[in-house]
Amino acid sequence: MRSPPRHFLIATLLGFAAALIVALFIVTGITLADVFAIIGRTPIEVLIGVILLTLCNQLISVFRWRLLSGWFDPATAPPGWLAATRSTLRGSFVGQFVPLQLAMPLARWASHREAASVNATLYEQLFDFILLGTAALAAMALLYFKVDMSLAIIGFAAAVAVTVLTIPAMLQVTARLGAIFVSNQKTSDIRANQAVAILTRASHLPMTELFILAALSALRLIVLSVRTVIVIAIGASTASLAMVAIGYPIVGLALGVPFLPAGLGVADWSIAGLVMIAGGSVTAGAAAAVAIRVLNIAALGLLLACAELLPMQKIAITGDSAPTG
Repeated sequence: MRSPPRHFLIATLLGFAAALIVALFIVTGITLADVFAIIGRTPIEVLIGVILLTLCNQLISVFRWRLLSGWFDPATAPPGWLAATRSTLRGSFVGQFVPLQLAMPLARWASHREAASVNATLYEQLFDFILLGTAALAAMALLYFKVDMSLAIIGFAAAVAVTVLTIPAMLQVTARLGAIFVSNQKTSDIRANQAVAILTRASHLPMTELFILAALSALRLIVLSVRTVIVIAIGASTASLAMVAIGYPIVGLALGVPFLPAGLGVADWSIAGLVMIAGGSVTAGAAAAVAIRVLNIAALGLLLACAELLPMQKIAITGDSAPTG
């Protein structure tokens, strides 16, 4: 039986995501007025904090991407910070409406026309996936067994730290096991071979770079968790914020669901469920989830507009020629 074309699969998944959002509104009874009420009562300093945390998240991504680009193509200097930040913001903003796994590599390639840009983006996402996976497993275990919150925080921090310290070994072992599996199965599946090739190449990164990339993924996890918690503190104030912070990696995994723009629908339901587990109402959690999405899109749009205008200001002041990309 012939497999459906990729564009049909993407369209189907986007329709599914839209249905999840509609269901979120219907089942929980929230309205757009509830969502904008949360945004409306958010203090201006908190809104500024959300924007700054969003910028911090983007800069972490840029740092990792430039580091990996330099490793993939040592003969070519990685894009400058401003150009790299601008293309990353383009990918992140577009990735709120189309799958991020497509938007980010395409935005960076279109901006810089370098194969290393795409390869580095794929590896950057790999480190996030590994850390989110282990952190989410730890979070699910801690929440399921209702571990005392003080011990849960210590246990969660330990799980993240151990992951960062063992990522080099994890990559090497996974790459070897994957190669053995593909060899034993004698598979010609392109995706399986590509996955093994990616893991193998990543395992050959210098140890220092591996630790830096893993540590930056952990920092990114903290930044996104804090941004989520401060919005939930306003929209669902009865929920345990410590429990929400511990459970955030589950939401982070939902945000990375393939072929969905920023985990549309899946991530929103995950936040609503997490808030309910943390002692808040599912209705408040649903409204906060949509508010987080709206604020993220607005913050990215504002930051992208500023990034796009900066080169024009430079031209107006110095008379320099327009930068490429």
